[in-house]
Amino acid sequence: MMRTKFSYLIIFLLVLGSCEEPVNWVFPTDSGTRLAVDGMITNEYKAHRVILTWSAGTPNEDFKPVSGALVGITDFSTTWILHESAETPGLYLTPSNIQGVNNKRYLLYININGHEYTADASMVPVTPLNPPDIRPTGDEDSLFILVPAESDIPAMKEYYLDWSAVPGYDTLPPEKTHAFFRHYTLQNIDANALFKPGEEQVRFPRGTKIIRKKYSLEPGYQEYLRTLLSETAWRGSIFDVQPGNVAGNLNGGALGYFAACTVTADSLVW
Repeated sequence: MMRTKFSYLIIFLLVLGSCEEPVNWVFPTDSGTRLAVDGMITNEYKAHRVILTWSAGTPNEDFKPVSGALVGITDFSTTWILHESAETPGLYLTPSNIQGVNNKRYLLYININGHEYTADASMVPVTPLNPPDIRPTGDEDSLFILVPAESDIPAMKEYYLDWSAVPGYDTLPPEKTHAFFRHYTLQNIDANALFKPGEEQVRFPRGTKIIRKKYSLEPGYQEYLRTLLSETAWRGSIFDVQPGNVAGNLNGGALGYFAACTVTADSLVW
């Protein structure tokens, strides 16, 4: 019996080893020349952002900002022209008093040297945030962790933590007193999501200020995030998917996504 178990172990190891093959990356000839778009409009009263870059030709190449583009957003009754930031090339901003409206459809228009790109998105409702789940770590230093709660709808949640005003931490540099992370609730069944690599937990003291934001996700944006996470944060488990392109909603050959999200937020001091 022991010999049989040993034989099974050898076969299992051979199967695992046979699954590893060298990958010779072949990049498309248009790599580095395709427009990449990262844009969003929300129901927040603020200047909304659209970031334009040229896609990288190789994994280690920096993205190049796109300057001098004509960028506009319309709700089909009003059109806002975005202006490029003087401090950050490739960052385009609406006027600071723009507020998206729930259940409206928005169109993004981009013109670069006569080449036009468009994307449209609809803003769907968001539900309230669940009460925060904050737990002690059990260590002698009396620190806590925040466990993100799942949402009743597809949602992206952002968490901003700041304990720079807590005595004993107020002399430390910002990277040791601030933290930010995201959590996603998606209507999907992906093995690589269920068995994704473990995420580092943020430990913080009493007196920490916590800001939470919850974004609604319309179906197209949810699918975009699912495929994006499959290529990034969810990679590293034995159930990794075959690498592929992340499908966005840009027309004209551009990459990326233009989203419209309803946002709710709250803050507390723990």
